[in-house]
Amino acid sequence: MSGDGAPVAEQPIPESALALAAAREAARAARDFASADSLREQLRAAGFLVTDTPEGPVLLPAPPFRVDERAIGDGSPLGAGARVLVAVLVEGWAADADECVSALLACEPVDVHIVLVDLGDRDGTGEWSQTLADSQPTRVTAVHLSASADHWGRIHGDLISRCASEYYGVIDPSTIVTGASVSRLCEVLADQRDAVAAGWRGADVDTADQWRSVTGAEGEADVLLSYLMVVRTEVARAVPPDPKARFYRNADIEWCLAIRAWHQQHTGQPARMLALGDALPARQGRHHGYHDSDPDLRDRESRKTYDRILQRYRGRNEILKPR
Repeated sequence: MSGDGAPVAEQPIPESALALAAAREAARAARDFASADSLREQLRAAGFLVTDTPEGPVLLPAPPFRVDERAIGDGSPLGAGARVLVAVLVEGWAADADECVSALLACEPVDVHIVLVDLGDRDGTGEWSQTLADSQPTRVTAVHLSASADHWGRIHGDLISRCASEYYGVIDPSTIVTGASVSRLCEVLADQRDAVAAGWRGADVDTADQWRSVTGAEGEADVLLSYLMVVRTEVARAVPPDPKARFYRNADIEWCLAIRAWHQQHTGQPARMLALGDALPARQGRHHGYHDSDPDLRDRESRKTYDRILQRYRGRNEILKPR
């Protein structure tokens, strides 16, 4: 906020919009979130998007597509008629995201539906994802969130709650499929009904290190990594990722362990998670989510997630795969 309480803006905006934004801030301060949301919609109707930042709200001209602050879209089902819904969280680096999604469209059959989650329209990803979805509506859906809604666990939980497909898939934009990798993972789960999830890369908890680390694993694994993984939707809906997991790193491990704990409780047996490794046609590009993210945010949020893992699961060796 500026000294007179008006929101920070990158260009002159009408007094009427400034008044709406100031009223929204007052409603938020009073914890009247229903009024704050209504005022946000009034701003959107007036052609402005408000994004909350540590320095205060920022008003920008609204793009030609709906941008949501927290929940994604209108709550309607996603992936109806598809075998698998594959979520791609796009946080910039549009060229790399385009390579990832173009490979999916070229290599996977039409029953693989892709949902692009544009986070903050970074590097032109908002227009790119919406243009792609408009050109291939039967294969791609684009949803748009503000940058302040960038929470890995919450986003995937929202998508899972709306997934109308048999399987829910996660792929990082750094993963480039070179064949029908997603379909292959679905086939593995169809063939092995006792498996709850299948993926590209897996890891085992190092119990000798008191659960403080994991080591790479192929075949049956304790956990799968979110470079590329597919989960039965019924299982993912029963055990979605923790909404506290803001950053992806360790969040996939936490999610898999939560699934394993739930499965053990309900069946008395360890869950089966299968990592296909080099047998899956895929390659790794630059992993921007790790190498090019804010290191302070990355390390802080990764540590928070792993601390939860240790608090909840350390020593519960019975939930892991048989040793």
